[in-house]
Amino acid sequence: MNKSEAARWVNEAWQGQVKIHVKVGLLLIAAKADLGPSEFARMVRENLPFTMRTANKLMAIAEHPIISAAADIPADDEEFNRLLAEVLAEQARGKDEKQ
Repeated sequence: MNKSEAARWVNEAWQGQVKIHVKVGLLLIAAKADLGPSEFARMVRENLPFTMRTANKLMAIAEHPIISAAADIPADDEEFNRLLAEVLAEQARGKDEKQ
């Protein structure tokens, strides 16, 4: 293995992790919107392999415009894109209600 091959493999693996973190974050945002804060917290505590602190960090990653754009989620992931559309619509409604 040479330096350029090693760098390419590390970059590919890293990019895959970014996509996973953004996807999980967006799914958490959708779940929180559907379940409400207290039921969402219960779900995280009882059914997920990470803490609420990690869930909050994943949601923040998903909401970050630069990081989420870099994730480049494939357009052919229909179920994920449906959930994403719901999340974005919910966020837009929330912003409209605050104004």
